[in-house]
Amino acid sequence: MDFVTNVSFIIPYEGIAFVSETPLKINWDNGRLHSLTEPAVKYDGDYGIYSIHGVKFTKEQWEKAIKATTQEVISWEDIDQRSAILQDRPVEELLKTLPKKLIDKTEECGGYELYEIELEKIGKAKIMSYKGWSSEKPYVKFVPLDSTDCLETIAKLRGITVEEFKEAIKS
Repeated sequence: MDFVTNVSFIIPYEGIAFVSETPLKINWDNGRLHSLTEPAVKYDGDYGIYSIHGVKFTKEQWEKAIKATTQEVISWEDIDQRSAILQDRPVEELLKTLPKKLIDKTEECGGYELYEIELEKIGKAKIMSYKGWSSEKPYVKFVPLDSTDCLETIAKLRGITVEEFKEAIKS
């Protein structure tokens, strides 16, 4: 009887059944499994599912990600994991600690800065630093390596011209 009361779900499939115990705790972030302090899904014993903003990590990767310096995170090989980890890192910390070369800067359309960076194990990359349209929250976005102009890069990423981009900002 204990087995049945501890079962969270059973999925029968072509002669086999997938059975899961009821987790002790599930941590969510906007409908995604997420935790920076413990497994996102915690089971009895030492087993758990590790996830940051819905992106799965092994226990070892998760432990490394939590302690990683910004430079280590920016050089993280798995781009989905890297993006998930960076969501909880202040942009100012990233820009302050990262060796970078300013390629272009503009105050137009809220202000943008385009940098070239060198990532350990990955090589050259370009990032764009900017503030949100509706808030002063800073953001960083990876952009194509051939980027040389802030406004042209943002417009191209949106599939519009620079003039259409400037008009969109005005409205």
